[in-house]
Amino acid sequence: MLSQRCLGYSRMASCVVSAILAVSVAVSTANAQSTVGTVTQVKGAVSIQRGGSSVAVIPNLPVQLHDKIVTQPDSSVTVGLIDNSSLQWGPSSTLSFDESVAINGIGAPSKMTLLGGSVHTVIVGAMKGHPYEIRTPNAISTAPWN
Repeated sequence: MLSQRCLGYSRMASCVVSAILAVSVAVSTANAQSTVGTVTQVKGAVSIQRGGSSVAVIPNLPVQLHDKIVTQPDSSVTVGLIDNSSLQWGPSSTLSFDESVAINGIGAPSKMTLLGGSVHTVIVGAMKGHPYEIRTPNAISTAPWN
């Protein structure tokens, strides 16, 4: 009787550990997919508006889906994407990351909104062949590479 009870506790503990591991993997995967890039260069005062707060931008800061990056006059920032593609903001610019897609299991921006200023895109490698869109107050720019 005692050995059956121990065996039951052992099975229950094994199930609990398995469930915890499954949840941990799911959370890690969700976090990885919400990251759409990494800050590679910063000049001047640049901030990220994330979840109702503003964070000063520093090199190697992860950029997440729904972040809004704002540069001040005489400031600029470059965000590296997968495969060495990049987005570069000029002075007095604001751009938000609205939607992303998974490319080779890694999150990449697919729809962005440029609320003001300028952005320069350099798309290479794995991102070629995957369309992306930048909306402005006056127009929508798309790049449907084949």
